[in-house]
Amino acid sequence: MPGIERIGKSVIGGLVAGFLAAVPAAQTFAVDHDRPDREYFPRDQLQRADGSYLVCGDAYIPGTQQSRPYVMRLDASGALLSQNEYALLPTFHRAEALIPWTAGRSIVLADVYGLQKPALFAVDADGSFLAGRGYAAGAAELTMEDFIRTRTGGFLLVGRTFTPATGGDVAVLELDAFGNPQWYRELTGSIPYPLFGADDLGTAVVEARSGDGYWVLGTLESDALLAKLDLDGDLVFQRTFSLAGGFLFERSLAWLETAGGGVLVASANLSNDLFPLVLRLDAAGDLVSTTVASFPMSATSAVVTADGGFAIAGASLIVPGAQGLRLAKYDAQANLSWAFQYDVQLTFATVNPPANLTQTADGGFLLSVAALSGIEPVQHTIKVAADGTTSCGATPLAGPFVFEVEPTAREVSVATREVLAPLLPFGQTPTTVDGSDVCD
Repeated sequence: MPGIERIGKSVIGGLVAGFLAAVPAAQTFAVDHDRPDREYFPRDQLQRADGSYLVCGDAYIPGTQQSRPYVMRLDASGALLSQNEYALLPTFHRAEALIPWTAGRSIVLADVYGLQKPALFAVDADGSFLAGRGYAAGAAELTMEDFIRTRTGGFLLVGRTFTPATGGDVAVLELDAFGNPQWYRELTGSIPYPLFGADDLGTAVVEARSGDGYWVLGTLESDALLAKLDLDGDLVFQRTFSLAGGFLFERSLAWLETAGGGVLVASANLSNDLFPLVLRLDAAGDLVSTTVASFPMSATSAVVTADGGFAIAGASLIVPGAQGLRLAKYDAQANLSWAFQYDVQLTFATVNPPANLTQTADGGFLLSVAALSGIEPVQHTIKVAADGTTSCGATPLAGPFVFEVEPTAREVSVATREVLAPLLPFGQTPTTVDGSDVCD
């Protein structure tokens, strides 16, 4: 399907088109997955060609200083098929993102907190560990949040780096198909974490439709950043945007490139709550219009949809009595089509960890988030239909209003470092997880 790009952490487009007919009927469900000795924090997901789902994240072991990356496989109805945990050191780890690889295999992007370094590791169709590799940029702390496959079969990673001397910067690393570093760039002047203290970093990467480079999203101090790097990592385009009235961008979420420009989706702090903003840009990168959903939503994920529009997922962060998982669908002209809230008791500040979003082969949407079952975090996964409805019930939300956004002229400088890539032998532990249908 032309015009479909990878946005944030979700892969659709060719994947959706390739097996759209293979999944005969839309299903909706809401399930919790849990076990007594784990607290689950999902961070990404995808749908496989057989209709099953993979969800990855970090499983915290209560009473310890350890968490482990996990990959959980669910069938088309949300029932658990398998789960595996992986560990390198007795420290905090987490799986940030995953993408399909070859023959049912997947590549997982992980962070190893004890090393302050990212890693990639491959798993087979059953979740068995195949190989892993870590990445280090000198003495700097390096945390990668998002990644894509390149047209040459390699990988492009984006996240942030931090040193006491220079602070936090957006980091971009290109690897070949074997995981060897090709080039590394830092876009300087950014803040290391979103304003509400979440530890997801709000960076994303999208391949340019022309195939001549990559779009990188992030924040530059309190401004939204959109930059383009060519295939050699050189900066060829940059725009930054600020909010009127002293309000602040919290993170950039998504970029939908179109023939006449594009749409930048961002999350902003307005009047002590968070709202998703939709910025339409022309071909030169200048603002055409800005709208914001009138419902508060800490937006953490956005995906391009098969109809050329996009969808945004998140949650109400502050409003008393109105907290829940939220999903808004926009058409190809960036007009709001519908928005719903799905009742679930969320962990405090759902942005930590985020609500995750994927469009499924039947045109619906899969969302996952850390929720509360009693007082313990569990993995909550909900599948909704293409119109946002679900058999579990949904509450409609109101429409958009206009908000003023200003272009700024901040200059982005580019730095480079040598990146080392040692092999990492992750250990693997299959685990048993309890599942419950919350619609019953």
